[in-house]
Amino acid sequence: RTSREALVADCTISAISARSAETERTETRVATVATRTSFHTTRFDPTLDDGSTDGTDPNPDGRHVVGDDADLVVTDGGEVRITYQDATAQRTMFARKSGEEWALSVLDDSDSTGYFTSQVLLGTTSFVAAWWRQEARDSRDNGVRVYTVD
Repeated sequence: RTSREALVADCTISAISARSAETERTETRVATVATRTSFHTTRFDPTLDDGSTDGTDPNPDGRHVVGDDADLVVTDGGEVRITYQDATAQRTMFARKSGEEWALSVLDDSDSTGYFTSQVLLGTTSFVAAWWRQEARDSRDNGVRVYTVD
């Protein structure tokens, strides 16, 4: 069991993780986010995304490796928002939890994307940045895309 704390801009995120005997992976169990004006504690189901779906349809090629380059914010209303990469499909994913249910969605699946996701919360809008790259025979284009999520 481990505990870690990080200072991100004007907010402190503390996470308690435990190693699962079933999956043999370290899973976040509780996250606490404190800002100057609010304090939220959220318990995580370690399988909020098990890699079997894109949030709408099952992945036709089986279970994906998900969760790379994750970033978390919590709105003043307590909604948890997480951006991360589906490394198998190389796409940017977005998960949000209002109440008890998680909703998953694909933010971007153009090129190879979802690297180094980062999000900033302004009011109720998440500004999400993710690095992308295109590896074609004659091109190695890359850059950062920014998305907004209300």
